[in-house]
Amino acid sequence: MKPFAETAENQLRTAELRALARALRARLLLHRDCGIVEYPVVAPLRLGPKAQTCPDPGMMGAPGATLRSPGLPAGKTGPPKGPQPGAWACGPEQQAVVPEQLRGLQAEVLACRRCPLAAARRVPGQGRVGAAFMVVGDFAVLPPQGQQEQPLCFGLEEDVMLWNMMGNVLHLGPESVYVSNVLKCPPAPGQAPADLCLQQCRAHLLAEIALLRPALICAMGELAARTLLATKEPVARLRGGRAHALKIGDGAMSALPVMVTYHPRFLLQQPLLKRAALEDLQAMQARLQRGGRR
Repeated sequence: MKPFAETAENQLRTAELRALARALRARLLLHRDCGIVEYPVVAPLRLGPKAQTCPDPGMMGAPGATLRSPGLPAGKTGPPKGPQPGAWACGPEQQAVVPEQLRGLQAEVLACRRCPLAAARRVPGQGRVGAAFMVVGDFAVLPPQGQQEQPLCFGLEEDVMLWNMMGNVLHLGPESVYVSNVLKCPPAPGQAPADLCLQQCRAHLLAEIALLRPALICAMGELAARTLLATKEPVARLRGGRAHALKIGDGAMSALPVMVTYHPRFLLQQPLLKRAALEDLQAMQARLQRGGRR
């Protein structure tokens, strides 16, 4: 008969393995629900003092690396700069370059009380009117009042990755991109937005797109893709360099191209999928070079 200590140690190891298996199964089920049907092939993990992380597109920030804001020199860190005066913000000092219709739409968004999310701060779209490229996300995760002077697109870390993606892959600066969200008012953390909120904000978003007339729209994340394209398909089945038609009325706006990729917030949680996002952005860059709509 084996000693009691050895038996207890085996039981502990068995319990740890079972817990690990349960955790792995839960993660795989989560990935399946997100539409992830395959995983990128990476180099084998080397254990030891010189272990290397899996290969990852450095232009979007390596796993574990310090995030750096656009415009900051190497070695410096800080929150995203956000819209710079005279560059792409639609604040009071830039309103002279914003068409009257867009100013009216932004005022309508700021005054909107059509859904329960209206108690939160509203975040209208931000960017240069006439930009050929438009990015649509889900919502902005806002820091506590007073901790961020400049408006955010998605969130502190998410904005750093967003502008790394725009600048280092697409070679577009803030003056060449317009960024908006499906939801103009952020939901509470962990709260799923109600259908009413999505319907009301979708009307704002479509009106915004109709005024801006971008050559190409990038839908970042599942909420943006499903809302814009009126589909239940996951991002993994919508992405991959495919262009989908967004129909707004008749005529020239009846088939705007929409290309889908992962949201920076999701990539921060799943860094191995950055390579897939890189391929999506490269396909968008090629389409922009061809004129977007063609």
